Amino acid sequence: MSSMGHAVVVKLLMTVEDTNINKSLHKGFLSLFIASARGQTEVIKVLLDAEGIEVNDSTDQGLTSLHMASSRGHVEIVKLLLAAKGVDVNTVSSEVGTSLHAASLLGHVEIVKLLLDADGIDKDIALGNGTALEMATEKGHTEIQTLLRAASA
Repeated sequence: MSSMGHAVVVKLLMTVEDTNINKSLHKGFLSLFIASARGQTEVIKVLLDAEGIEVNDSTDQGLTSLHMASSRGHVEIVKLLLAAKGVDVNTVSSEVGTSLHAASLLGHVEIVKLLLDADGIDKDIALGNGTALEMATEKGHTEIQTLLRAASA
């Protein structure tokens, strides 16, 4: 439904009776997940306004839409997802850990800031690769290291 990024088309399709916005699409990915991965902000807005959207749905590896937007550096989409009712900021994926781990590892400073400000964020979740701080340190992301250390104080 959302794979091409046309918000108007997505909105129209959602008016069709019995449309399931949470239905798995290509390779089991959901519309919200695909749009988050591709940076399709307008489609995300349409989907998040839909009744029954499941913002925390995940892949078999535990990847959510927030993981995808965080790892790909889509700041506006992360903002939208963090504002969504019921979003779980600490969901752990077997691939990247939490969204904070992903953003820290990949050097997305603005997203790390957003995630650290999110209600309920646990910046100290440790995985096989360590905490978000350890991942940022390993990759040499000094600004993120500073942010994560300051969040501890």
